Amino acid sequence: MKRSIALLLITMLVLGALIFTGCGESSGGGSSFTFKTVGELKSSDTAYGFLKSDRRLAEDALVCVVGDGASGDITVPAKHDDKDVAAVIGESDTNDKVTSVTLEDGVMYIENCFSKSSAVKTLTLPAGFKGIFNSFNGSEIAELSCPSTCQYIVDSFCDCAKLTKAETTGYLYGINGSFLNDTALADVTIGGAVQKLSGSFNGCGVTEISFAGNIHDIIESFNECSALKSMKTEQIAGDISKSFCKCSALTDASFVQGLGSADKSFNDNDVLENVDFGTGAGNVADSFENCPKYTLPKAE
Repeated sequence: MKRSIALLLITMLVLGALIFTGCGESSGGGSSFTFKTVGELKSSDTAYGFLKSDRRLAEDALVCVVGDGASGDITVPAKHDDKDVAAVIGESDTNDKVTSVTLEDGVMYIENCFSKSSAVKTLTLPAGFKGIFNSFNGSEIAELSCPSTCQYIVDSFCDCAKLTKAETTGYLYGINGSFLNDTALADVTIGGAVQKLSGSFNGCGVTEISFAGNIHDIIESFNECSALKSMKTEQIAGDISKSFCKCSALTDASFVQGLGSADKSFNDNDVLENVDFGTGAGNVADSFENCPKYTLPKAE
């Protein structure tokens, strides 16, 4: 009898341990998640980008903090203790155990997550999502699709050797310091307007660029893209500065409308031959230098 009771207790302990472990995994982070309010983070020494970019965030809105012990497939909840979760941040930027990240509808920002030694392969963003800051650098993500509500991509998705496709469709305030050295990134779709595209897509594997929407400024971007053969913009409302240089395969560039100026751009392009400035090009100061096959048109 005693032996039977002992076996029963052992069995219950083992099953309890298994159930506890399973609950931790299925909850999408379990005990690896902690929560802080926006107000607490605003009063801290660290200045988080999403707090600066959206002043409408309620002080008591929650931010999910993903602990360094998180692993596997995680899902960030939109609610915790009946309060809205506005954003997710990392306890640190290093994590090589999380393999996929899903944000529930309502989570709007990602900051400082999985930016070093990242094993993340998939990222699922919800409708209403607004911005990514310093995240997913060095990740194993192959494709990225941002909802039309996404307004910021900052210091993210750099050195992603497996990233082949990136797509945005809405109005973006800025793509800054992102998509650098993504040598496999051949398919880039920017379907909406962009206020500023700065310090991004340098050293990537894009072969063709076609911006359908209004781009205001392109600054220090798309340099040293060795596979880039052609670029076309429907409208540049502002300027191009220090961009599209050292693109060894670039042969054609086309501006259908606009282009205020091109300052120090399109330099050191050995095979560039054709540039269509469309309806009214501005100043091209110090641009198109060291382009042996291209001759600037004479001023009328």
